[in-house]
Amino acid sequence: MIRFFKEKDKDGVISLWQEAFGDKKEEITAFIDFFGDSLLVFEKDGRVISMLTLIKTSAGSELGRYIYAVATDKKFRGMGFASRLIDFAKRYISDNTEKFLVLVPQENSLFDFYEKHGFYEICCCKKIEKKIEIEQNFDIKAEIIGEKEYFSFRKAYFSSEKYVIWNIKMLEFMKNAYKGNFFALRKNNVLCGTGFCYKMGDTLVISELLHTGNADASINALGTFFGGKKAFCIKAQKRGEKFAMIYPKEFRDIYFGLAMK
Repeated sequence: MIRFFKEKDKDGVISLWQEAFGDKKEEITAFIDFFGDSLLVFEKDGRVISMLTLIKTSAGSELGRYIYAVATDKKFRGMGFASRLIDFAKRYISDNTEKFLVLVPQENSLFDFYEKHGFYEICCCKKIEKKIEIEQNFDIKAEIIGEKEYFSFRKAYFSSEKYVIWNIKMLEFMKNAYKGNFFALRKNNVLCGTGFCYKMGDTLVISELLHTGNADASINALGTFFGGKKAFCIKAQKRGEKFAMIYPKEFRDIYFGLAMK
């Protein structure tokens, strides 16, 4: 039976999540507390054997959902339970006048799986990996900003095109979950970029970089400010490497670069 999460499912969801993704119990609990009303579970014989989350989002005035944390108990994999959850999600948005589903496959092999379910690739990002060059006299300066300011900067950046919108509460959750920061980049005191980043060991992960000018200069400025020996960056652009998928086809030109992964 497919249904939305109930409090009695909590232990089962935590156990399944840890088996699939290995996260800490307190991290999973925080997620459930925030997104429990959007969590779908597949219950069989009184236990949770598969799940996915339908996180609310939008693109302009059109409502949609971000599919996140798709997992099936290893004893039940290959039996179609995740497929049935995805089909349920497609029916759910149709029944509730929502327009699209978007997701980030955890592995490249999953692009084929989601394509069979009617999803299309979104090529709007470029992945950059580079060694950070630390210098003292950058023209570009980085600073930390809050969620509200980032929300406004992001809205202005995409003013002429459709993009997947995260509300301020969601941005706050992402910042806390990743222990990261929203940032602004300024050149000669003029705003030239914005985005979100967090540290993973000696790597600065830049989950979104919206900017004008040279990407290497922006990444180096961020590395100088936040620290790190190397950077992994998701840079917004019209065409790029595999990153996300969307359903249905008519939404494939939408931008989706900032995601929980």
